Amino acid sequence: MSGKLQVFKTEALVVTFDPTLCIHSAECLRGLPAVFDVSRVAWIKPDAAPTEQVVEVVGRCPTGALQAIQRGKPPVPAAGAVPGPGERVRVELREDGPVIIRGAIDFSPDLGQVEPREGILSLCRCGRSASPPFCDGSHGGR
Repeated sequence: MSGKLQVFKTEALVVTFDPTLCIHSAECLRGLPAVFDVSRVAWIKPDAAPTEQVVEVVGRCPTGALQAIQRGKPPVPAAGAVPGPGERVRVELREDGPVIIRGAIDFSPDLGQVEPREGILSLCRCGRSASPPFCDGSHGGR
């Protein structure tokens, strides 16, 4: 899969996938294997299940790498959505996976210059990432 945003459409639904955010938690693969199948070139087939089911499973994506937009309806925030103004920053430890930080923070990846970051950060805990300190899903290859 390339690093570009991937778009998959039906008459009723648009599903997007941002591989730069994916930590390979496989929520989508387990949730709807008929829709999400990495053995296919076009690995997302949003028409392989009812729209409501696809939207529900996309909503489980922990990082927001997957998004679903139903035609004629407002976008639904994914599980990986960023807290709104005034909400607290969330830090989650994923079992056998990364630390996920959601919200606006000051980040110092190399103990040097501080970078203001807003959104979702997935930080590697296993040491196998090819792009430290960020998680690239390498923990799944144990």
